[in-house]
Amino acid sequence: MPQIIKNEDKYEVSVYTDQLSIQTIIDQFRRIQYAFPALGDGFYEILSDRINNIGFTDKRLSDSVNQLIDTCTYPTPTIANIISFDKRIKLYTHADLVKHLNENPFKYHKRIKHKGKFPLYAKITDIEQFNIELDDSH
Repeated sequence: MPQIIKNEDKYEVSVYTDQLSIQTIIDQFRRIQYAFPALGDGFYEILSDRINNIGFTDKRLSDSVNQLIDTCTYPTPTIANIISFDKRIKLYTHADLVKHLNENPFKYHKRIKHKGKFPLYAKITDIEQFNIELDDSH
């Protein structure tokens, strides 16, 4: 399970759970280079450091580069254009679900596996779509 991201009182998790390979870095950097030939070597050195430090995966890097190529309207992109890309799903605490008991939220949410001290839940549709591990310890 990827790292849980807390924004104020809300929890999210990236849908990307695969690993990052050298071959994907080479392939995606080549695509960036072809699309934006004015970028210098320093750009790729810093980008490589950032994607490794942040914990990018093959799929996230590929999706990020696709997004960059499809949407960058400036002559040259920034590193932030690439590393800010992520697809996340919302997670819910037990208290979040209890607030909606009249809607039977436990019918549509399952407890997920994570290393936190309290349970978190995700929508069953997100669990199935993004292959998120369930917490079967309870």
